[in-house]
Amino acid sequence: VKGVTLLNIDDGEKIYLYMPAYNKPRRIASSSKGDEFMGTGLSYEDMGMDYEDKDYEKNLLEETDSEYIIEVLPSEEDASYEKIILHVDKDNFYAKKIEFYETSSELTKTLTIDKIKVDDNGKVTPMEIEFTDVAENKKTKIVMKEMEYNVELSSSFFSIRTLSKPTL
Repeated sequence: VKGVTLLNIDDGEKIYLYMPAYNKPRRIASSSKGDEFMGTGLSYEDMGMDYEDKDYEKNLLEETDSEYIIEVLPSEEDASYEKIILHVDKDNFYAKKIEFYETSSELTKTLTIDKIKVDDNGKVTPMEIEFTDVAENKKTKIVMKEMEYNVELSSSFFSIRTLSKPTL
């Protein structure tokens, strides 16, 4: 999605989208956070993946030789998902699969990390992510081609003004 940029401010309270076709940033209304982003099956809220630890109750459902399976339940009633199941890799401690349920038994979406890169310090970077909208039978694959760490950015980089031309 060339030229498209998204800015998430104040833990998702304000989301701005720039698309070259609009030629200016547009604010996404709070009521639209659950709407689909450009036919991907992902909502604006899904893209932010901004889940505060304090807002969820966590339960270990199962432990296998290779993973922990954790149930995550929101403490607030207005949450987008009633339940989230995490499959956490024991070796590198990352969520290799996330299942999103709209009701306690209705699997709605899955996120699977198919490929990772682990640096010398043990930092895990997802390199291939597949997001599946089960209800709509849609898949979106995100492939990271290049990553840079510890890049110095000024606070002004994260502003509405830079959405149209985000250069480092």
